[in-house]
Amino acid sequence: MAECLAGLTPEEFAVVTNPSTGIATISKFLPSVADIHDFLRKEQARHEQFRPHTFYKKIELFDVEQPPLERRKEVVMNVLGYNPQDRKGRAMEPEYAMPLDPKIVEAVTASYDAAQARKRHA
Repeated sequence: MAECLAGLTPEEFAVVTNPSTGIATISKFLPSVADIHDFLRKEQARHEQFRPHTFYKKIELFDVEQPPLERRKEVVMNVLGYNPQDRKGRAMEPEYAMPLDPKIVEAVTASYDAAQARKRHA
């Protein structure tokens, strides 16, 4: 029995000798070597029952050279139809612009002013 226990890995030994879930909880008598191996097989099957069965691979990062900035800007402008850098200065089209309630504008302005005041005093 000692030779069998000595041949177990530390993880298997911890599973077998655990006082609350180990082999002592299911065996009335001194377990045999076959009982220990059977117990380990059942525990392994129980733990693998909930292991995700997936074949997904971890994405590896490759050192890919980015295209030049001018090319990226050109692609963005072709896809969007405008330059997002210029969007700040341009007014929103009337069909998309919704008028805001003055109370909402007042509340947002007051909140912003209070945050700026807290930032200055901190």
